Amino acid sequence: MGQKDSKLEGDVGVDVDAAPSRPRRHGKPSPRDGSKASPAALSPDAKGILGTLENLEMPSEREVEEQFEKLMTVMALNAQAKDVMRKFKTEKKWNLIREERKKQALDAAHVTSRVIKSCPEYVEVLKRHPELEPKQLAEELQSLEVALRGEHYSYVVEFLTLSGLNLLEEIMRRLTLVVPTMSTTADPRLLPLANCIRCFRALVNTTDGLQKVLANYQMMNTLVLCLDVPELRVRTIVAEMLASLTVCEGTSAGKGAHAAVVSAFDHQRDVRRHEFRLQSLVDSMRVEDPDTVEAAELMWRTAAMTLVNAIVTTPEALEMRCLLEEELLGLGLSEHLPVICNAPSRFPQLYSKASTLDIFRRE
Repeated sequence: MGQKDSKLEGDVGVDVDAAPSRPRRHGKPSPRDGSKASPAALSPDAKGILGTLENLEMPSEREVEEQFEKLMTVMALNAQAKDVMRKFKTEKKWNLIREERKKQALDAAHVTSRVIKSCPEYVEVLKRHPELEPKQLAEELQSLEVALRGEHYSYVVEFLTLSGLNLLEEIMRRLTLVVPTMSTTADPRLLPLANCIRCFRALVNTTDGLQKVLANYQMMNTLVLCLDVPELRVRTIVAEMLASLTVCEGTSAGKGAHAAVVSAFDHQRDVRRHEFRLQSLVDSMRVEDPDTVEAAELMWRTAAMTLVNAIVTTPEALEMRCLLEEELLGLGLSEHLPVICNAPSRFPQLYSKASTLDIFRRE
C-alpha cells in the first residue's frame, strides 16, 4: 500500500515489481476492470502463468525475507505489525506472496470494453448520482474503476484534486443507509454500491488516496457502515480494507488510524442502534452449521477475523490490547474461532488468510 496498484485484497501486500496493464481510451478493450476473471475465461497463456505460479518453488529464505519486507513497506504497516508478521514461518510468508501473485495474474487477464472518460466527466456523473438509475450508475462506476486502477498516476491525482474521493464516499454513505441491512442480494442498489466500494479501494491503494482517507474520519465511518450490506463479497472487500487501514501510520482528524476505525464502530452502533459496538461484526461471524458453510461465507468470516486481529494487536499499550480483546470475547467471539481457524481443512484457498489468525488466538 502507498504505491500505485498495490492491493488491499488480503492480509498482505503485493509483488511490487509486477507492472500493471493499462486500459485504453476510445472504446478499445482494456485488460483490467478490477474484477477476477474466471478460469474458463482465461487465455491459454494466462492459464499457463497461473499453473506456473501454483507450482513455483520457494526461493531461498533470504529471498523470501527480502520480498516480504517489500510487502510490508508497500502496506505502510506500523512497527508493531511488522514485528508480528516477521515472526511468521518462511513457508507462510512464501504462500502469502504466491497467492497474491496469482490474484494479480487473474486480474490482469480480464478484458473489458469500457470507454474511459476524462476525470471531469466522471466527476460530473458522480455529482448527478441521485438522478441515475442503479444500473447506469453501476456501469459508470465500473468504468471509473478501470481508469483508476490502470491509467497513469496523474489521472488518480487529478480525480482526487476534483474531490472525486469525497463524491465516492457520499455515494457509498447514501446507498448504505438506504439499502436495508436485511435486504437480499437481488436489491438493484447493491451493484452500484459494490462498484463504488471497488473504486474507493482503488484510490486507497495509492499514496495520495490513502493519505486523504486517513485525514478524514468520516471516510472510516462510512466504510464501517458498509460492513452491514448483505453481499458477502462486498463485505469481505470492506473488512480487508479496514484491516489494512487500521495498522497504517497516520492520523484522521487528530486521531491515529486505529483510533479512527474503533471510533467508526461507535458511530455504526449509534446509526444502526446496536446495543454494543463491534456486536454486529462478531455476530456476522456466527456459524450455525459448520458442515454446510460455503466458501464465500468463510471468506467473509476470515476477512472479519483479520479485521479483529488488526483492531486488537495494533495498539502499543498492553492495557488497550487487553481491553479490546476482553470486549470482543465478551461479545462471543471465542465461539467462532474454531470454525474459522479450521477453514483451510475444507477450503485450501483460505490458507493464506486463516493461517494468520494465530495472532489473536490464545493458548
